[in-house]
Amino acid sequence: MASLHDNRACFVALRQAETAIGQARPEEDPPWMYSFDDGRLAALAGTCYRQLGKLTAAERTLQEALEALDASCTRRRSEALLELALVQLEREDIDEACRFATQSYSAAVEAGSVLGQRRVGAFRSRLDRWSDTEAVRDLDEQLAGFL
Repeated sequence: MASLHDNRACFVALRQAETAIGQARPEEDPPWMYSFDDGRLAALAGTCYRQLGKLTAAERTLQEALEALDASCTRRRSEALLELALVQLEREDIDEACRFATQSYSAAVEAGSVLGQRRVGAFRSRLDRWSDTEAVRDLDEQLAGFL
């Protein structure tokens, strides 16, 4: 719903998901089901808020998601950090966007997530008009081995 810019439907869906998580019994989940908890919902809600242009809510929610994540959840951490980079890019705070992208890339490497590394590479392509800034050059240096 967020990608369709349907604010109302997106907010309704997020509230329903929050209610469902509150009623869930993870111990009853089949072993093949991946964990979907408050932290994961917060990360997805942050993405929705960003897509809807609610940048302050997106940033706050993504920071909450990062705080809720266990340190071992490096792939999820990489995803949330890249979303924060996208929020900062929307604000045209390139230094912060690159800082979060660098952290995202490091977490993706640590997790062994090639997809996460590719996502940071795709993010970098959105920074071309700021290529002459130190922050983008530093990000380029980190990505040099991958791109």
